[in-house]
Amino acid sequence: MKVESTDGVLSDHYDPRAKVLRLSQQVYYTPSVAAAGIAAHETGHALQDAEDYFPMEARTYIVPVVQLASQIAPWAFVAGLMLNSSALTWAGVMLFGSSFLFALLTLPVEFDASARAKALLVSHGIIGPDQIGGVDKVLDAAAWTYVAAAVSAVGVWLFYVFMMLARGRGAPAVR
Repeated sequence: MKVESTDGVLSDHYDPRAKVLRLSQQVYYTPSVAAAGIAAHETGHALQDAEDYFPMEARTYIVPVVQLASQIAPWAFVAGLMLNSSALTWAGVMLFGSSFLFALLTLPVEFDASARAKALLVSHGIIGPDQIGGVDKVLDAAAWTYVAAAVSAVGVWLFYVFMMLARGRGAPAVR
């Protein structure tokens, strides 16, 4: 697997299509426990890819669908409201739901990559048992961002669902 330095902050990622691990310059060039944890986490994704880890495969497979749905959803929703077409509005709501599905699929992928990272760092002697606490803090903080994104995606989707359900009960239309 190739490892590259890439521009940007928080731009660290594993590209399963190119089979390349891309680390931000802050991680690539910094010899720290935090940088080791981030690099190992991304390596965990490479291992998931090599082992055909199902949640990662599913997430990778739906990325193009989610990207397209996220572009179409607002237009379908607004067009449905303007044309008074509940079918079109509900289609927009369901398309918004693809972001929710993606966020849910992301959780096991990210938690598994972090678990693999911790095991790799200790088993290969990259960090000592006394340093695992620092890695835990970095990777746990990153994991909470994914949890927050999932909660946000659920909240946005439920907002649209409840808005449509309220409209169906004779509530005033959203203008």
